[in-house]
Amino acid sequence: MITSELMELLNFFDQSSIRELDLSLEDLDLYLSKQEQASQRNFEQSTTVPTPEAPVSLTPTQKVEVPIVETKTPVEESAVNHVITAPLVGVAYTSSDPSATPYKKVGDTVAVGDTVAIIEAMKIMNEIKSEVAGEIIEISFENEMVVEFGQPLFKVK
Repeated sequence: MITSELMELLNFFDQSSIRELDLSLEDLDLYLSKQEQASQRNFEQSTTVPTPEAPVSLTPTQKVEVPIVETKTPVEESAVNHVITAPLVGVAYTSSDPSATPYKKVGDTVAVGDTVAIIEAMKIMNEIKSEVAGEIIEISFENEMVVEFGQPLFKVK
């Protein structure tokens, strides 16, 4: 992939609504994320990327550190009675519609069976319901963020 194509791809990613991109070519592995909370990944480039004009060389090892979202107020682990986790992999939404108010915010009370989020998987919207009653003390994901199975979504006390 030549430099101009790479720059065009970066500009496209920046302008689009795509939240994550993982691209693997013969001589290049590229991971891009707009998520504020993402795991840290190491990227290695083992070969030189040739271009018609002049060879472009990437450093053998590039480490990219992605900032991790921290809560606005530190949450003591003893205050957390329950963690609501993602039951499947998909895109998590805080509300049923982009213009609607979120199901739950930090400080809201939640009852057993209340819908707290939606996870879209394979074009199917799955309501995530609370298994406990209490107060939401932390939301561990951003709207439209890709979540993994078992990933913490809410902390409830």
